[in-house]
Amino acid sequence: MALAHHSLEDRGGAARRAACGALLGSLLVLLGACSNKAGVGTTTTTKPTAKPTTTGVPKPPPPAGTIFAVNAGVRGGGPGPGSITAYPPSATGNARPIMVITDGINGPGAVTFDSSGNLWVADSNSIVEYSKADLTKASPTPTVVISSHFFDNSLDAVAFNQAGDAWAGVGNGGVVEFTKSQLAKSGSPTPVVTIIDDSLCSIVFDRSGNMWAGSWAPLLADPGSVFEFTKSQLAKSGSPIPRVTISLSLAPGCRPTFAPSGDLWDASAAGAIEFTKAQLAKSGSLTPRVTINWPFSGEDDVAFDALGDLWAPNGATNAVVEFTKSQLAKSGSPAPARTISGAATGLNFPWAVTVEP
Repeated sequence: MALAHHSLEDRGGAARRAACGALLGSLLVLLGACSNKAGVGTTTTTKPTAKPTTTGVPKPPPPAGTIFAVNAGVRGGGPGPGSITAYPPSATGNARPIMVITDGINGPGAVTFDSSGNLWVADSNSIVEYSKADLTKASPTPTVVISSHFFDNSLDAVAFNQAGDAWAGVGNGGVVEFTKSQLAKSGSPTPVVTIIDDSLCSIVFDRSGNMWAGSWAPLLADPGSVFEFTKSQLAKSGSPIPRVTISLSLAPGCRPTFAPSGDLWDASAAGAIEFTKAQLAKSGSLTPRVTINWPFSGEDDVAFDALGDLWAPNGATNAVVEFTKSQLAKSGSPAPARTISGAATGLNFPWAVTVEP
């Protein structure tokens, strides 16, 4: 009987333990549910936010810069001394210049920027620098003036190569090179290289460091040519034979410049023509990819802005005009997309233009 009594107690205890276990399990489930609702006692893994991708999204084009016009004045057949006038990128119509440069120049012929953003002017007998910092003023003064007997009062062109050396061109003599260190202060340094060519009238460098030059036409009926001197040919003085010579189809043309695409454009009094990079590989009388006929005459040094728009001076009407990239896509006689002209502009027989990079 004692054994039987012990078994009954065991059975009762087992039942109580089972009931307690079930109750405890229910309490744990309830507590877990409450904890989850309150956000306590659980670990949440948050995935990092993915960074937005820009693959395939075109970058916005860089804004076009300040427009600089070279006013030849008496040298070009206009009244008074020469000057350089500057206009904001949005200028149009009878816009007043935001800057007028007269100090240090007399008969400016061309203008360009070096890689540091300093402005250089090809004046009659010197190349003149106006520092980037000084270009914030209404009337900048020269920082450096480089003179040379070689210029002979007929300096027409200035351009920089990738090394930062300046090349200056004379219409009836050729081109000379001054190193970056020679340009650090005013003086009359001896050119490190002199290339003799009596027909040169304008120069520009391609991305490989080769110089492209326009030649004066011996007769107005002869359209002239554009030719290339390689980087290696420019390493020493002499009279090298151009690697490439391209005969032009517009008379008289001798003002080459490069578009942002790398295609070469040459301007003349009649219009502008485009040669692709592939066409520039060999000499010949090439058919231009595009021919733009001016609605006026008298253009000289033209320039592209960062958007690929072409800017051209027109001395005959005292104007600077813009043709957009889309207007240059095919041959024709487009009207200028924008014209800066009027008494307030200060333009005085403009014959060259450049746009701040």
